[in-house]
Amino acid sequence: MLDRHRDLRFGVVELFSAWVPLLLVTLDGRFSFYEQFGGRPLAELAMRPRDYSRRQVRLASFGFERPALLAALAGDLFMFGSDWPHREGLRCPVEDFVASCGQSPESVPTLYEANTRWLLGS
Repeated sequence: MLDRHRDLRFGVVELFSAWVPLLLVTLDGRFSFYEQFGGRPLAELAMRPRDYSRRQVRLASFGFERPALLAALAGDLFMFGSDWPHREGLRCPVEDFVASCGQSPESVPTLYEANTRWLLGS
């Protein structure tokens, strides 16, 4: 679907994001496995599954998930997330997120602003 609909954008929120690096490795591995051992790919794709995610998906991350580590493992897919205004959300979203992950909005503009703007098309 992402191959055919290049302008389609997905935002994944309220699901945490620590699972993403393993999912991307698994998608690429399974895709390669079928081609290597089955003699042909499951589907004809122009890119690896991971590359479609990098091109068209962004995910909300909590500070305790260490978004810098996630980005190092999976690419720059992550956005600031706080679950505010829900009861379990951060009381002071930006300040609490910075305290948890140690990265300020100025040091990682993609995490705090650019990826969200991209997702919303602004």
